[in-house]
Amino acid sequence: MRIKQLELIRYGKFTGDTVDFPRSELDFHFMVGPNEAGKSTIKTAISELLFGMPHSSSLDFIHHQSELRLGAALENREGTLTFHRSKARKSPLTTPAGESLPVDSLAPLLGVADKAFFEQMFCLDHTALIKGAEVFSTHPVMLVRSCSSQPLVSQVLDVSGTSSPKRLTVSGPSGSRATGHITSVKSS
Repeated sequence: MRIKQLELIRYGKFTGDTVDFPRSELDFHFMVGPNEAGKSTIKTAISELLFGMPHSSSLDFIHHQSELRLGAALENREGTLTFHRSKARKSPLTTPAGESLPVDSLAPLLGVADKAFFEQMFCLDHTALIKGAEVFSTHPVMLVRSCSSQPLVSQVLDVSGTSSPKRLTVSGPSGSRATGHITSVKSS
């Protein structure tokens, strides 16, 4: 599964915003932006989009709890699933047109991954970001880790492009190289 697009329809400080994740040979994306731009909100949005929204949310400072809504286009080998998630109890998953989807609609895309596994493997938490900033300020080394605790990225080789998303080229421990994207989140 890959996330092609995330819609922040009514969520946190966002209203009607969309984040595109362009396809790359080796797909990885880094979200960057100033403090309070919404990076952590986007991380939480992805997790809640895939695994459900809690009954009570601290992300209702603009939109009422009952109005919080996310959307996405997820891809796998079989095609693309475009859907919305809300806090509704009866039909939290719908098509963009509002038609109910079965609660287990994401199961074929998620496989056996649960929320804890997903966040450990694909999301950096606050502590990891602080450690990464400390290391990155003196050495161009990323702290991204795989299941085996081996670094996936050893060194940032190049950041290129003048518009968002910029391309990022990194090297792995074995000398392999991969190119991904950096998407900037701007403060509003």
